[in-house]
Amino acid sequence: MEKNMNLESSKKDVNTKQRILNTAINLFAEKDYNSVSIREIAKEVGIKGSSIYNHFESKEDILDAILGYHMEASNAVFNGYFEMPKISHEVEHQSLEEILLGSMLTSFKFMEFPNMDKIFKILSKEQLNNDKIRNFFLNQYIISPRVELEKIFKELINKNMVKQTDEKQLAAEFHGYVIYKFYENYMLRRDMELDFEAMQEDFGKHIKFFSDAVKKEI
Repeated sequence: MEKNMNLESSKKDVNTKQRILNTAINLFAEKDYNSVSIREIAKEVGIKGSSIYNHFESKEDILDAILGYHMEASNAVFNGYFEMPKISHEVEHQSLEEILLGSMLTSFKFMEFPNMDKIFKILSKEQLNNDKIRNFFLNQYIISPRVELEKIFKELINKNMVKQTDEKQLAAEFHGYVIYKFYENYMLRRDMELDFEAMQEDFGKHIKFFSDAVKKEI
């Protein structure tokens, strides 16, 4: 009996922690990180402000949990996608456009995770004010994707599928459009409803244009 009571208590704690996290994400996305207080988060959840400290040490600890969730989602989707054997296999059986399209579709799977659109909004707004978020964005959205894309383009060069022989330049040019669309949709248009179907169509056109420009005719 006591074991069952402990189990129920544990489930309740997990649910409360998740509600705190979801509420914080909503508030940080709607307002901004600095203006949202622990008391406000607790009020939205329906608990006492002090009760939050049973689950998180501070507001920054909540932010760390949000970034941790982002990392878990990213690993779940992208882990293994850029492994060289898989790239080699795809290069042998797909066109340049199909390979690049695969990377786009993988990215959109990542965006389907719960709350990810709101986390994107938090990252876009707070990177100018928060060093932790700025460094996270730099590593997750600029440095790491660029490195992985360089691997893909190096393999494409080795397979004689593209004209260009500089994988760093190819990766930078291809990835630059993605970053531009991120800023357009999550900073310049951040108060508007995001149209993921339109975004996918835009990326599809970008991939076709890029592929036609750099592919090597056989």
